[in-house]
Amino acid sequence: MIKKPYATILLVILTATNAVFGQAPVKQNLAGIATITFQNAPQESEVPNGLGKFYKLAKPTNNYIVIVINIDTARVIIKSSKDLDLFYSGVVDGAADSTQNRKLLYTKQIAVDKYKAVEFKYLDASTSRKFTVYQRIVYLDQTLFMYNFTVYDDNQPAMNAERERFLNSFTVTKATAKQL
Repeated sequence: MIKKPYATILLVILTATNAVFGQAPVKQNLAGIATITFQNAPQESEVPNGLGKFYKLAKPTNNYIVIVINIDTARVIIKSSKDLDLFYSGVVDGAADSTQNRKLLYTKQIAVDKYKAVEFKYLDASTSRKFTVYQRIVYLDQTLFMYNFTVYDDNQPAMNAERERFLNSFTVTKATAKQL
């Protein structure tokens, strides 16, 4: 049986340890349409020209990035499934642009909740330390959500579980969200 003074000291030590070393996940609201859970609170900034929001959490081994773009403001018109496919293709081509020393490794259609989305992976060798980007894109309510997990290649295997946790934490919260 632990005596009360020792239990109090133990409780203070555990609380202090969690405050210093613990990580409090942060569920980030994304335009009132979806949420995603960051490991800690991300930095938030505006996308230029009022196009949307940029969220980033940088770590020594990896980065968590979410970009939310208002498509109405960007003046892009998506009326059909074919338009959406072409739009997604353009986003992938732009992100994995080979002229920027990037190499597309795969792209595939996925479902995010019940919505059509795309997942792709590319190697970026544009800096001295190569990294791999795992990115997903989904278009809902005239808004493009681009969220990615970037990991430096020397840390890639150790980050697989965290990558999946982050990418799979994206949740559509607006019950009336429309894709087209």
